[in-house]
Amino acid sequence: MKYLFYVLLLIWITCSANAQSQNKTGRISGRVIAAKTGEYLSSATVKIDNTSFLTKTDLDGYFAFSNVPLGTYNLTVSFVSYETKTVTDIVVTTTEAANVNFSMEPPSKTGLDEVVVTSRRSARQETMNSLLVTQKNSAVVSDGIAADIIRRTPDRNTSDVLKRVSGVSIQDNKFAVVRGLNDRYNAAFLNGAPLPSSENDRKAFAFDIFPANMLDNIVILKTASPDLTGEFAGGIININTISIPAKNATIISFGTGYNTQTTFKDGLTYRGGNTDWIGLDDGTRAIPDGMPATKDFPSNRDKRAEVARLYTDNTWGTVNRNTPMNLNFQFSQALNLKRKDNEFFGMLLSATYNKNYVFTGGEINSWEYNRDNPSVPPVKIGSFNNDTHNENTLAGLVANFSFKLNNNNRISLKNILSVNAEDRVFDRNGQPDAPNDPEFFAKSTALWYTSNVISSSQINGDHNLSKSKIRLNWLFGLGNVDRKIPDLRQLQYAKGSGSDDYIASIPSATVSASTSGSRFYSTTGEKIYSAKLDLSRNFGEKSKIRTQVKIGGNYQFRDRDFNARLLGFGTFRPAGGFDNSLLMLPNNEIFNPSNLGLKANNKGGFLLLEGTNPTYAYTASSELMAAYLMGDSRIGEKLRLVYGVRMESFNQKLNSFLNFTDKLELNTDKTDFLPSLNAVYSLNAKQNLRFSYSKTLNRPEFRELAPFAFFDFNNNIVVGGNPNLVRATIDNLDLRYEVYPGRGQVLSVSGFYKKFINPIELVSDPNNFNSTAYQNAIDAENFGVEVEFRTLVGALIGKNDNEFLNRFTASANAAFISSRVQEAPFAGVIKALENRTLQGQSPYLFNTSIAYIDPIKGWSSTISANRVGQRIFIVGSINEPDTWEQGRTILDFQIAKTILAQKMEIKLNWRDMLRQDQIFFLDGNKNNRYNEGVDKIFQARNFGSVLSFNVSYRF
Repeated sequence: MKYLFYVLLLIWITCSANAQSQNKTGRISGRVIAAKTGEYLSSATVKIDNTSFLTKTDLDGYFAFSNVPLGTYNLTVSFVSYETKTVTDIVVTTTEAANVNFSMEPPSKTGLDEVVVTSRRSARQETMNSLLVTQKNSAVVSDGIAADIIRRTPDRNTSDVLKRVSGVSIQDNKFAVVRGLNDRYNAAFLNGAPLPSSENDRKAFAFDIFPANMLDNIVILKTASPDLTGEFAGGIININTISIPAKNATIISFGTGYNTQTTFKDGLTYRGGNTDWIGLDDGTRAIPDGMPATKDFPSNRDKRAEVARLYTDNTWGTVNRNTPMNLNFQFSQALNLKRKDNEFFGMLLSATYNKNYVFTGGEINSWEYNRDNPSVPPVKIGSFNNDTHNENTLAGLVANFSFKLNNNNRISLKNILSVNAEDRVFDRNGQPDAPNDPEFFAKSTALWYTSNVISSSQINGDHNLSKSKIRLNWLFGLGNVDRKIPDLRQLQYAKGSGSDDYIASIPSATVSASTSGSRFYSTTGEKIYSAKLDLSRNFGEKSKIRTQVKIGGNYQFRDRDFNARLLGFGTFRPAGGFDNSLLMLPNNEIFNPSNLGLKANNKGGFLLLEGTNPTYAYTASSELMAAYLMGDSRIGEKLRLVYGVRMESFNQKLNSFLNFTDKLELNTDKTDFLPSLNAVYSLNAKQNLRFSYSKTLNRPEFRELAPFAFFDFNNNIVVGGNPNLVRATIDNLDLRYEVYPGRGQVLSVSGFYKKFINPIELVSDPNNFNSTAYQNAIDAENFGVEVEFRTLVGALIGKNDNEFLNRFTASANAAFISSRVQEAPFAGVIKALENRTLQGQSPYLFNTSIAYIDPIKGWSSTISANRVGQRIFIVGSINEPDTWEQGRTILDFQIAKTILAQKMEIKLNWRDMLRQDQIFFLDGNKNNRYNEGVDKIFQARNFGSVLSFNVSYRF
């Protein structure tokens, strides 16, 4: 950290000095696009009128002018076989680069061999028009958001930005839901390279680690093409970061937040390590030195008592604290260096730090159903009040470097490092066995610390081989995940009838994951190696059928090593007996070193028990080799076909144990051919009709295959793997009608159908109470309709030219989905086959917002609403109903103002204004919605609203 600080300081000084030398000049940059095809035009000539500034576009259509004197200019672009175009009223300032995109039209047919036609348009009109050209000419069904729109919103990170994309919702402020499908059906990519999952036990990525100001664009691809990964069903979320920043800049941002349910209120915490603030445990929670390995753990009780004394510090005590405000800090540094007045080297560094405190209160219950007679009402077995005190730490670093060797060759190196820690204190009390012993009460505490360190590095090159007319793109990537649960501790006290004293429930002989006094440790290390190569060439450029042929392949290797250990305290009973008075001590005293092993009074204290079994470790790897052949044909002026096939050869290995003696050695080989077709028919210049068919996959994750069973204290369930899982296949059909009226407006209506074979779901284990595992269903079907519009309010009410009304943009998107699943027998128990909703599939979702932007006075404001409909959380078993998550509506409000010549921005934000409870319920009447008094609550959580203030300054 010390050396990193010095490097950042040196870079800041260098850039600041460079910026001072340019404080009287500005920059103009942009991109040149073919209006009819959406292709980026390389080697187009761009000049600033009445000056000596002249350049040509690079292989992706980019151009840039630096050190332009302050003022207002006109730009002219010319390219063979296209109308020359001039854009007027481009204002150059010192604070921000002027960004202008050109959409080039072919010349009008006049009968003359050569004619020069020059069209003129304002910079604002031209940039809006070019944005629509890019959207309209996408090869696949997709939605996205570009940098110039992101800059005009108050969004702070990528998850905020994703809320604005059609068909996308965000859960827990970081996980993406596309078309109502849960996160296992989405793929996350950074600059074209796969991102490692940020979660160990689910296929998901936390998108809040990327700051919004480092984004070039975000694109959600909803249909497949041969050059895309075949493993998705909802969407591919591709985050593209800025390669060469527009100009040198240093941005520092600081913010704080007030949680209505947490801030300045009493909360619970405990003594952690000295590096918890950065999201890393410093070894305070580690297994003590000298602890015997599991295979060498003593069976003799006297020796187990001696081993217990290795714990020389009691770290079980909780303390009350006055919860501080949330905190966030961000530093960004952009550097742009030129060689011979041309773009040469770009760098973007961004460091982010967030500390958030969250309190959730509520209840958690367990119910027992009569499997033989479903008409018998369920019995509430356990009922608890459940409070969670959560401290979240996020530290992230982005370092992107790009070398533009010339207009035909570019090499980039892009890196991210994210440290994400969650420190939770659970305080739970209630009745564990209400029907049989209503006077029996229990209270329990759990201390659960999780640390994730995620890194991703990739180097890629783009090359235009002008002589052979071949476009070459390559990429090498390395991702790494290091996830630790260094010491998950659980302690329970109970009291019976006629007693006012709580007594610690400490076992005498065995320990399990849910046992009082247990200590659970786990480490997960995973590496991802990836490589990619694409070659493309255009044919028939002057004929009526113009085709781009693209071939390529990619390679990905994943390697995971998981190890867990379960230890726990038990009662030691030597000849003098156990000292029962110890069970009356509070959690900050009960496991003091003096109470471990043989006590000074010759009575027994606590010994150490080993609960680890062979299923607590596994090694796994996967190897993916893919190749594809793709054609992109434009037939006349109306029809475009993108077609081809992708081959994916996949090998997955996992080694573990099924029990204490039986080894598990999985070695699965599958080769799949995945055809796809995208057809785009242009009804006119502003309307498209799209059709798509594709076949895709969804493979089981390592964790879902491993027999290891983990006790999730948060949900009071055990989650186990299933080695018999197979990969799911999905057939996808899409039909879309889209209209682009102009000025940043869009209207689209989509219909889609998906057929799943062997979809993977989380299912209740019929043989084990409160246990779940992953299981393949037989098949499933999804039918959906998706609607999106974005319009200026002036156009919406028929006043197209009203300047004030057109500062308001109204947008909304909604998806309505119906799904049916045919279930399969599970765990040797035959369950009646029935049609139900796919696990994790919401029947509807919507996003809507109204945004106000006044770029002249520097005001912007947005009010947005988001709702994801109810969905199955856990599939029920036998005659037990499914556990559902009730839908919630989240309403957010943001307002921002720029001051000091647009160098400083102040933001106010009010998140989750409605504060609706999150409810998980057992759907007893099977009507797929919560009915109070009929359906039984499994868990309910309540949240606070967050009011935050943020200020950023651009040097």
